[in-house]
Amino acid sequence: MSRPGREAKPHALLASAEALETFHEDVDYLWCGGSGSNSIIPVYDEPPSAIEFLRNHVSVSRPCIIRNSIRSSLQPKSQSQQPFCLTLDDLVSYNPDLELFVDVTPDGHGDCLRYTKDATTTAKETANPNSSQSQKIFVKPMERKMPISTFTKHLRQGRKQQILANNTAAAAADFNNDNHILQQPDEETNFLEVDSAIKNRVFEIDNNCTTPTADDNEVDTAIGADVDIDLDQCVLYYSRQNDCLRKELGSLWSQQQQQQQKKEDDPSLTSFDATTTKNNKNDSSSLDLLFPRSFSWAEEAFGVSEPDAVNLWIGDERSVSSMHKDHYENLFYVLQGEKVFTLCPPADAPFLYEQPVRSGKFVATTNTTTRNKKDKKMQLQWNVQLDHNDATSAAADHDDSAVWVHWIAANVLDEKDLDEFPLLAHTHVFPQVRVQAGDMLYLPSLWFHRVTQTCETIGINYWYDMKFESPSWCYFHLLQQLQLTDDNDKRKQMPNKENPKE
Repeated sequence: MSRPGREAKPHALLASAEALETFHEDVDYLWCGGSGSNSIIPVYDEPPSAIEFLRNHVSVSRPCIIRNSIRSSLQPKSQSQQPFCLTLDDLVSYNPDLELFVDVTPDGHGDCLRYTKDATTTAKETANPNSSQSQKIFVKPMERKMPISTFTKHLRQGRKQQILANNTAAAAADFNNDNHILQQPDEETNFLEVDSAIKNRVFEIDNNCTTPTADDNEVDTAIGADVDIDLDQCVLYYSRQNDCLRKELGSLWSQQQQQQQKKEDDPSLTSFDATTTKNNKNDSSSLDLLFPRSFSWAEEAFGVSEPDAVNLWIGDERSVSSMHKDHYENLFYVLQGEKVFTLCPPADAPFLYEQPVRSGKFVATTNTTTRNKKDKKMQLQWNVQLDHNDATSAAADHDDSAVWVHWIAANVLDEKDLDEFPLLAHTHVFPQVRVQAGDMLYLPSLWFHRVTQTCETIGINYWYDMKFESPSWCYFHLLQQLQLTDDNDKRKQMPNKENPKE
């Protein structure tokens, strides 16, 4: 809205190279600790007070790691209490038939930009993914419904096959000993190095194939019978992000922790008591529950009464969540394994090349020419189905029915991307923020993050609503609207009929 009595006139705001460099240095030294990529995330040995958390982190949007935020007292009273941890086997033991809606991808990279080609394009024309014949599409995972016991089986079997194919006999021995959380020998390559084979893979667009929903009987049959679709060829990841722990996994959310010790008869063992961490929110009815409902020190600092969502995450090092942001204050607790976050502050929004792109999803079909008659499994053929606002337009692929989203095109971990995206040089990257079992990461709202694991990992996160009525949101909203001005602008304007969700 323009000032009263004046017409709004188009003008441009320009920033010189010197101004951008000054901005980069200000963010580095005044916000991110002044050490560039070596900046250190503060670590607390116990939860801070609400006022300390608010003053040092929430109000200034700085991440931190908090230890001992959830403690388990399922051990003899004579021993000191340890951080609360759970394994995937523990979750299966509670209810082997607990149904999960699982992300299924060919290589662990879903909810990210992938190269695609039209079905009529020849292989020769798309040998180079950067050719004019290929385009980047935001591709969501295929989703399948299965019991947690089936998910665990295929997660581990697929991981085992890949590790045995890439590593030594020692890895095979560890797997034979059921060491399911074995870390790969070369950790640097494992989760930070950009896999060019994955990055440059080109998928065919197929608008004729259909994707059964997770509620279809066909899905349950294919998954449960182990025929036609070989899930061991896929990478499975559980990441619903829809308050799944409270809405879909109610039996697990209401699980009482003392049931872990049903097989033991030791009077010195005590049940889980949220009061072991004095700042945990609890009441008399929640002392024995498996998961804390919230954290009082966080609620007071965020100015809210409860989390907006509580989610469960299960996967291994093959799964990667590409760089993105969330409009939530995030408390992420690792129950088993280790998460690795790559972080960039909200100030990096203009330098990450977030752009409007078409949206689609992975679909897998079986290739009947490569059927293995012995185990009745067939080789999977992965394609991408474009999203449309209605089924009628989908058949004709009308542009006015296309679904668009905003997504980050650049990869801050790939130095080769600097040629295509030179403003990456102004970003402030925390490349390896490791969150181990028993640790909690506070990730402020709007911080960009890429996430993976070093091994089989389980996490639980609490999302609290961010404050939109603040200067921080207003400034960030301006930053992410800034456009490049050169002729090779990577942030092309979206068709006027569709606006992506931010």
